[in-house]
Amino acid sequence: MSHVARFIRKQTVVYTVAWNFGEARAASQSLTAAAGLPTKQSMSLHRDERRSHTEVLSTASLQFGVTYLTLSATATQLICDSGLGVFGQRLEETVLYERRYGVRSVPLVVEQCVAFIRERGLQEVGLFRQPGRASLVRELQEAFDAGERPSFDSNTDVHTVASLLKLYLRQLPEPLIPFSHYQDFLLSGQKLSSDRTQGLGELRNLLQELPVANFNLLKFLNEVQSHSKGNKMSCQNLATVFGPNILRAKAEDPESIMGGKRQLTRLRR
Repeated sequence: MSHVARFIRKQTVVYTVAWNFGEARAASQSLTAAAGLPTKQSMSLHRDERRSHTEVLSTASLQFGVTYLTLSATATQLICDSGLGVFGQRLEETVLYERRYGVRSVPLVVEQCVAFIRERGLQEVGLFRQPGRASLVRELQEAFDAGERPSFDSNTDVHTVASLLKLYLRQLPEPLIPFSHYQDFLLSGQKLSSDRTQGLGELRNLLQELPVANFNLLKFLNEVQSHSKGNKMSCQNLATVFGPNILRAKAEDPESIMGGKRQLTRLRR
């Protein structure tokens, strides 16, 4: 589903909430009339009755306010749970959609995660292998999916941020190396075994053909393995964690997945 379609669906949810709230206000006005609120001429004679009607109106307004807040919360949850956010969407679509926040080469969630890991986590042992706080990962995912821009501070665990980025990559509908390039990259990996110079040349050409966001993410993973003496995330470990999210066939089967991991390890050496 395109981001334009998702935006329309989001607006529909918002309009539905607004419509329900409008009905609530109309019902509140009807309740006031039905309750027989006193006129200006009779107010001085019916103070107790006016107090009673005011209490009825206040109670009704409170009930309708709670109903509105409940509907708003429900709408937000629908947006998070129905795949209308950035998780599970195509990289290039998200980059285009987020241009309203300014031009960037990767989605906002990726940009923030990468910046945080570069600053605090490249030397962290077990980066991308040790799990973060599952509840906070879920909370951050929902925030990004709802269009918010949550920030990470000094109290944020680097493994939580790494888990968030790993979750984002795992939910991409297509690996970082697109399905259309799968066979070419496999052949390039095979060429590296027989003629490394020619294989590297072919690999460079293939990498230049990738979309910018895909290339930048691969470049960051290469940066992670360049610190493997500290974080223990070698090419082999990265291939184990991210293999299918980087390179896999469109028709998945165990043999092709394992073959992709082997070729990925060879490509990254």
